[in-house]
Amino acid sequence: MILVKLRNISEAKRKHWNWFRGILGDVKDWYVSDQKNAIQTRKMTREECIKKILKLKKRKQIKKIVFADYHGMRKLIKNHPEWIYNGRVGAISVNERDALLRAFGYKNDFYKKRKWSAFVFFHWTNVKVCPYCNVNPVGVGVDKKRKIKTRNQIDHFFPEAIYPFLSISLFNLIPSCTDCNKNKLSFDTYINEMVYPYARMFGRNGKFFISFPFHTLAQEGLFKKSIVDDIEFDVKKYDETDVVRRDINNSILQLKITPTYNAHAQFAAKNLLNVCQSRCHSRIGMLQSMGFPKNAILQHLDSYASSNCVDYPYKKMKEDVLDQLEKYMKNTKIYYIK
Repeated sequence: MILVKLRNISEAKRKHWNWFRGILGDVKDWYVSDQKNAIQTRKMTREECIKKILKLKKRKQIKKIVFADYHGMRKLIKNHPEWIYNGRVGAISVNERDALLRAFGYKNDFYKKRKWSAFVFFHWTNVKVCPYCNVNPVGVGVDKKRKIKTRNQIDHFFPEAIYPFLSISLFNLIPSCTDCNKNKLSFDTYINEMVYPYARMFGRNGKFFISFPFHTLAQEGLFKKSIVDDIEFDVKKYDETDVVRRDINNSILQLKITPTYNAHAQFAAKNLLNVCQSRCHSRIGMLQSMGFPKNAILQHLDSYASSNCVDYPYKKMKEDVLDQLEKYMKNTKIYYIK
């Protein structure tokens, strides 16, 4: 839904590769083959295990996988169906998938306290709110006195259960809240594309709308519980390309965006409309003639100083609802594709 603005990518890639290169030489018992229903293993390095299963010859081929961007990852999936775990003939077995997941080191080694880890990754992305839903705050919390810390989850945009060779690919890791990670699970984003947070956002092509009697903003004592409970959210797609509409629609459906907002965003919507009422009461006629003071209302909201401020929960929804109200006050038709 919102764009993740990565910082210092070259430095992050350097740290990521130094960490990964440091574990490639680890020698363990790795799954090799499954002959006559007997799992065969032998000691080898992580690098040897990866090369054997993926049939690679050089380390730089592994590095290319680790740093593939969105289009690069899609190209790898397209060109190497034999690397995918999907139960089809010619694809890898469940044992090979599990061996790849262990060899790439996401589940265990990436969580260890090193100069580069899942915790440091969160700091690098500089994400403060889940980019999928823009509802739940995310980040790292530290208790220095008790020497404990916590963080939110990391989602694999292309799910590791299907594409284990992308399990440690830097640009396949998306900071997310627990709800979105659970909703997305093993949804195959290669077959059913979604909005990729490192490259795109909903923007004007996927906007929030609320069902609300805006004319009542000029009435005294508006915000009663019965009225606020009647607010319903929807996300509508403007008439852009089929690809944009498809990606946004898949994100809305899989991440359960609309029911999530209908369940949790009532209070945020009430506060927003309360600010609007305090500034709009008895002034609708004047505002319609002079234009809607959107910036003044935005600056009045908590945690919002300007349009360039950092992302925070419900930012996208608040901006879109204010746009909807602006069009109402200007008697402008709200155009969208149902």
